[in-house]
Parts: sequence; structure tokens; C-alpha cells
Amino acid sequence: SFRNLDIISKPLIPNFWRAPTDNELGFVDFTDVKVTGIDKTWKKASETRTIKNINYEKINSKT
Repeated sequence: SFRNLDIISKPLIPNFWRAPTDNELGFVDFTDVKVTGIDKTWKKASETRTIKNINYEKINSKT
């Protein structure tokens, strides 16, 4: 929190999805992927994530 306001309201989750590039859209025109759309494997990757380890280092008492 900062000045009694919550900065983060819920847990952070990774997001690996991005918009396709022009080259990828051009590639789709020449493949069977066009029938089903661009591969969206990464769009749902964070839904099945598991945390294996967390490391942190406290630098000083104010961080």
C-alpha cells in the first residue's frame, strides 16, 4: 500500500500472450493454421502454471 491505498488488489499472474506480428499473419495465409486460427497455446499458458520455487533478497528495511 501507499498512503493507505492498495496498489495491488489481487495476486499477479504471468501473461505470455501478445498480438501476432505481420510476418506471423502472412505465414497463416500459407498454412492449415488459417482454418483454426493462430495457435493460442501461449494465451492459456498461465492457467496451468505451478510455482516451483521463489527466491528473494531483502536489500534493506525500507524495501
